[in-house]
Amino acid sequence: MYLFGLYTDNKFMKRSRELIGAKVLDINNNELGTIKGIDYEHDQKNIKGFYIEKKGVLSRKTYLPYKDICKWDIKSVVIKDPSALKKTSFPFSSYDITYAFNKADMEVGYISDIFFDEKTSKILGVEVSSSLYDDMNEGRSIYENYTPKYDSGDIIID
Repeated sequence: MYLFGLYTDNKFMKRSRELIGAKVLDINNNELGTIKGIDYEHDQKNIKGFYIEKKGVLSRKTYLPYKDICKWDIKSVVIKDPSALKKTSFPFSSYDITYAFNKADMEVGYISDIFFDEKTSKILGVEVSSSLYDDMNEGRSIYENYTPKYDSGDIIID
């Protein structure tokens, strides 16, 4: 299911891959770290928060709940209260690949991006890449409906 028209009208739509590497700033423009991963809640089609890392002599890994973001910029997010960042360990590598399957349990590709609404944190759709060749010739497919496979982290395209 192609949903390109849906996304062109949503000025609050963000791509998850654009956020990896974005700076996290406080309201005084102090850098608090960099987004290294996103915490998805696929069964609710929602983003819960972000995994943040601050490099330096004492590297820190923290978690930022989505609700604590007050402003989005092109290459950064701004939070009001730095105490919202909670110390954590990362449960994954930001390079993990999630695969997409059809209802017959055949692999159709991997998730190359996730689209979400920055105002509501709701996931609007997932972009599936089947191969470099197909991407160049046919483009990537974007699916609004999917079901998570809890045992593997993969998804089933509805």
